Amino acid sequence: MNLRQVRIDDRLIHGQVVVGCCGPLGVRRLILCNDEVAADELHSQIYESAVPSEIAVLILNLADCLNYLQTSDDVPAMLVVGSPADVRWLVDNDFAPRQVVVGGLHYGPGRNVEMWPGVFVGDRDREDLTAMMERGVGVVVQAVPAMGAIDAGPALKDAG
Repeated sequence: MNLRQVRIDDRLIHGQVVVGCCGPLGVRRLILCNDEVAADELHSQIYESAVPSEIAVLILNLADCLNYLQTSDDVPAMLVVGSPADVRWLVDNDFAPRQVVVGGLHYGPGRNVEMWPGVFVGDRDREDLTAMMERGVGVVVQAVPAMGAIDAGPALKDAG
């Protein structure tokens, strides 16, 4: 799998992901891993319509995504999930990304501590991100590839 980035973004697919990430990373396949969206045909179509036709879109639930990630394929791809819990589930089930990018976690119920300007976490998020780091997965905060990546470790400790 030619996975260019694993991104956590609670807005899933939007302009910043499509323009700010897919283009600079040379992504030709965007994988949206989300149980709710995968189960809802209308929402799936809405997310697919936000992506230019030259980028293939796959919308998969967690279990199907895990199976898909174990295939070998040279198409440059990006994986987008909506929460740290989703990536942790994949990691706990033998997906081993080198790095996870926290791109967008917004203020809301259960997510009220600002880890980095504009990036909010709750207790569960901190637990999931810390568990991944303890398993050797690098976790950084980065809005788009053109901006520098910040190691999430110190920011998570400060947010605790």
